[in-house]
Amino acid sequence: MLRTLGYPRLISMENFRSPNFKLVAELLEWIVRRFDPNCRISTMLDTEQERVIFVKSAVLILLQKARIKLNPKKLYQADGYAVQELAVAIRLVHETTKQSLDSESSAIAWNALRSKINSKMQEVRACRQLASQIPQSGATLYDLLAKEVIAANELTQINHNIQNISSDEASLDTKIERKKREYDQQQKRLAKLQSFRPQYMDEYEKYEKKLKQLYAVYVLKFRNVAYLQQLQNEFDKVERQRTVQAEQAMRNIVERMRAEQIALTNNQLGELEAEEEAESRKKAIKVFGNMTGAGLSDEEADDDLGHEEFSEDDDEEEEKLIYDNKTSKTTREYTMPVIEALEKIIRPVHARRKNELERMNAIAQKYAPHFGSGPYFEALKATGNVCASVNKKEEEMLADVYDRVLAPMKSWVEEDYPRLMKDIKKCYALKDEMDRAVMAQGARQTPERSAKCEAAKKKHNDFFERVNTEYLYEKFSKTQFENAYTKCSAEIDAGAAALQAKSTSPGL
Repeated sequence: MLRTLGYPRLISMENFRSPNFKLVAELLEWIVRRFDPNCRISTMLDTEQERVIFVKSAVLILLQKARIKLNPKKLYQADGYAVQELAVAIRLVHETTKQSLDSESSAIAWNALRSKINSKMQEVRACRQLASQIPQSGATLYDLLAKEVIAANELTQINHNIQNISSDEASLDTKIERKKREYDQQQKRLAKLQSFRPQYMDEYEKYEKKLKQLYAVYVLKFRNVAYLQQLQNEFDKVERQRTVQAEQAMRNIVERMRAEQIALTNNQLGELEAEEEAESRKKAIKVFGNMTGAGLSDEEADDDLGHEEFSEDDDEEEEKLIYDNKTSKTTREYTMPVIEALEKIIRPVHARRKNELERMNAIAQKYAPHFGSGPYFEALKATGNVCASVNKKEEEMLADVYDRVLAPMKSWVEEDYPRLMKDIKKCYALKDEMDRAVMAQGARQTPERSAKCEAAKKKHNDFFERVNTEYLYEKFSKTQFENAYTKCSAEIDAGAAALQAKSTSPGL
């Protein structure tokens, strides 16, 4: 059989009297190549492990490709038993070569069988599709059978309605005839009412003519009123423009006076600072050590001898200088020098003006009775009234300004702002303490350090919330103060404008 299959050498049973694994491996590899020329099989046969792997892989390939089950143990023996196992595969190959000679005669039968198989496969596919449609068709049939009763009832009702159509038409015809008769009766009644004239129509027509006349008069008067309102609006507009111009002029005068007063205050403060600086320089020039005592200068010795020679004014100026240096950095907007300048502007100057107004009022009341009547009497009386009203208004305005502007400002500078700064510094200190606690916990985490860190965080957060709340409240108070200051300034400007208007009136 090997010679028929074209094996390149001659082999007999004498070659397998003794185990010949090399020849068995060669035959086994040749048989595997005949079934699958592209298969990969190891040819390393040096060790026992490699020979076992070779036999197992060859048996597995023959089982997969030719459905031939061989005994690997007998093949590994490489004797007559191995020849029996190899003869099975060789015989299959030899039969296949014999059958290939008769392939031309059986090709036609094979094609017929293939066509028949294909037709049967198509029938199987059709049967599968029909089988998949059977559940859907069954569900549809079940739903239709469930709706059969409802459809039968509806069909019965429709048939009954069709049978009753004739009776319904007869009843509708009867109703139509009745409505037509009612319509004819209503038309006759309407014609009768239209031909009838009520008794009050004459009086109605008379009042209608009178109403037309009154409406014409109303239209005329309405147009006159509209025209007069337009004239009034134009007049009011002109008056408002004059008032605005007068207020602007008075505001410019007040601003100029205020600027002059501020410049004067700044000059006085500059002179005061120059004097204090000169005095501080004089006190700074001292010589330590004298002939009478160790560690004492001549000026200090004179101070010990005549300590009462220093005046109280110098001590007050020195304390004031120290206080100014401390509080001048309180805030950028409101400082103690600003408050003192405002008090100097409000109190002494307006107090002196108040006395002059009282004196002028007293003079006018004193000499007015001597004239009895006439222009001089009217002028003195008007002057007295103006001075009294201006004096009262100015007194109320000064009290309001002091209560709503100066007192909150002074409280802010002396109490609220320093306290807020101390709280902010304390908040920074607590933050530094919290940062150190956090760093210590990060360096080495222990229960004690963790508790200390949490306590520091809680303390800082609580204090920060309190300071933040106070800051927001102070900010709100500052906004209210600025609004009050603006309102007082507007009232001062309005009072000045009213005073100027009275001073330019014909009575004065």
